[in-house]
Amino acid sequence: MKKYSILVADDQQNACDGIKEALQNRYAVDTANSLQEAINLWNERQHDIVITDLCMPTGTEGLDLLQHIKSRSPNAAVILMTAYGDIDTAVKAMKLGALDFFTKPFTAEEIEIKIESALRNLTLIAANQNLCRTIDDDHALIGGSAVMLDLKKRITRVAQSDASILITGPHGTGKELVAWAIQRASARSDKPFIRVNCAAIAETLIDAELFGSEKGSYTGSSERKPGKFQQADRGTLFLDEVGDMSLAAQAKLLRALESGEITPVGSIKTLLVDVRIIAATNKNLKQLIADKQFREDLLYRLNGVLVETKALADHTEDIPALITHFLKRMGRSGDVQKIFSKEAVECLMNWSWPGNVRELKNVIERTVLFCEDGSIGAEDVKCNISSGETVPNQKTDTKKTLKDARADFEREFISIVLKESKTISEAAEKLGLQRSYLHQKMNELGIANT
Repeated sequence: MKKYSILVADDQQNACDGIKEALQNRYAVDTANSLQEAINLWNERQHDIVITDLCMPTGTEGLDLLQHIKSRSPNAAVILMTAYGDIDTAVKAMKLGALDFFTKPFTAEEIEIKIESALRNLTLIAANQNLCRTIDDDHALIGGSAVMLDLKKRITRVAQSDASILITGPHGTGKELVAWAIQRASARSDKPFIRVNCAAIAETLIDAELFGSEKGSYTGSSERKPGKFQQADRGTLFLDEVGDMSLAAQAKLLRALESGEITPVGSIKTLLVDVRIIAATNKNLKQLIADKQFREDLLYRLNGVLVETKALADHTEDIPALITHFLKRMGRSGDVQKIFSKEAVECLMNWSWPGNVRELKNVIERTVLFCEDGSIGAEDVKCNISSGETVPNQKTDTKKTLKDARADFEREFISIVLKESKTISEAAEKLGLQRSYLHQKMNELGIANT
């Protein structure tokens, strides 16, 4: 178990000795009798906690030590000792980043309480940093191909602007990860990131979902609820699957985007919101406009900057890095110590990946789950691609139109997934589709609902 280190700085040696005596059984304690000595010791050992007298012979040297430490380690725990008459200066020190202070004279018990509080604070900071690292890792855009490098470069550029962004690309290509990356690289990185699945909102509830509602404003509304726009205020609102919104919902969304104002259901009060909009779709919005299923003026409002995600088939050289990434994520939740052989990796790189990165992730997870050996071979991979289908022959019937070829493939692929799934909902999840959209595709392709 780690023994935390503490630096005590006071020009009075007896004060240093008293604190050290009270703490040395549980902590590694160093003492310093001057500002320079304290700086030298801290620079050398980077103590977990610093206890410093506020006023030493040449003035408020405790503040100088505090500023030196915080400029190099913002999360360092610095506790000040002060005489009763220096409370105002101690308050100033708190504003400069001091964690706590106590007045002289003090007891050993008081010191221990302050130290325990500081350690709890350090533990929380460490846990939060680990969580942030995990979140960042889970949302990372993996790959060093030209396709991914170009995407990352574009993300960096658009993040600096507050313009609305439209992300397009096939399903399973990480559009939400792109939205997350833009948020993290923007000036709103410490503000809320709120996701709305536009395809999942019932038309009768669109107002309440987006703009909030007052208590009793509709049947079942037992309390006041803020809408997604309010939750995302000063942050980012991610409108996923925006191409699946009804025309009525599109009109209401457009009004909010144009005015920056919302009115909760059941309220007469208009609220101003400051929200950065990122929308995403795997549909051709211009075709939907031609089919009168999407508003042209809403497209112009959303498409301030266009970001496209590419199919995995366009950057298969990233597959080895993606395999490593998914294995690492699986390892955090269990003891996963398996290796994909060169042949297995080549097999994965030769597959067409109609489900893109999401499909790759599912195949890797299934393969790891069902392969008993530590080394995963090509046959293990083939058994888990499309429920036992082998890597497809790359020869195609070039007499077909692209639309017909795509329809034939989708029909075959969806039929396979449906056969291996117990329910439509399970199949929709595997395919990365909404249940309602899967039903729509089945009707379009003539697939029976068995």
